[in-house]
Amino acid sequence: MRQSVLSALALALPALALAPLAACGDDNVKPGDLAVNWSHGPTATCESRHVTTVTARAYLKGELQKSESTSCPSTSREGAIALTELPPGSYTVEVEASDAAGKGLYLGSATKQQVKEGGATSTSTITLVEKPVRLNVTWSTPSGMCAASPIREVLVQYIPNASTQGVVTEEEQVACDNEIKDPDDSTNLLAGVLFVDLTPNSDVKIFAFGLDSAGKKIAKGESTTLILQAGDEPTVNIPLTTCPGSPPSCN
Repeated sequence: MRQSVLSALALALPALALAPLAACGDDNVKPGDLAVNWSHGPTATCESRHVTTVTARAYLKGELQKSESTSCPSTSREGAIALTELPPGSYTVEVEASDAAGKGLYLGSATKQQVKEGGATSTSTITLVEKPVRLNVTWSTPSGMCAASPIREVLVQYIPNASTQGVVTEEEQVACDNEIKDPDDSTNLLAGVLFVDLTPNSDVKIFAFGLDSAGKKIAKGESTTLILQAGDEPTVNIPLTTCPGSPPSCN
């Protein structure tokens, strides 16, 4: 009896060993292709927008899967970029138009773009608009370092169209030594505050106020008039000066 059992096992083991391999072969998934269609709109061209290169990027669950760039002929108002060999799934697609220096000027995106297994699909037309501005604002206290200053927090105000309207549209109040993650490098920290998705504007002012432990404004500073163009990502430092009075108080 023992001999017959051993013989049966000996015959069964090779088949069991091959079974997982056959199953793995059945799991092969064929990639698909996606044609990304883009447009400047009805009248603009690559030349009129100073664009020389257009790049399409495909993201699956937040991870970049593929990026392709193509030159942009001066008279072109629209085009298409092929992203091939993509894993099937639902994608977010981003299109960026850049100038000769590589600066992104115009941007567009589309979500829920399906890539089918072994198939070819295309996006609807993605219209490119001015790329938003990203602004990093830093400051320095009268004593140099936050730790040596009575300033505990800083209030930063962003004012577009400063000479005509003068209305605060964005503001942040943070610790004097505040740091934020760099959007371009998650391992790097930026000092100050970061304003994102700002509309390009040629008449911008930044005001900053230093607050003491009671929340009272005791120091202030302001930027010069800023010209923020599409795709700009500047860093502006504002020196804070102590307000007059004893104790100091800002109007």
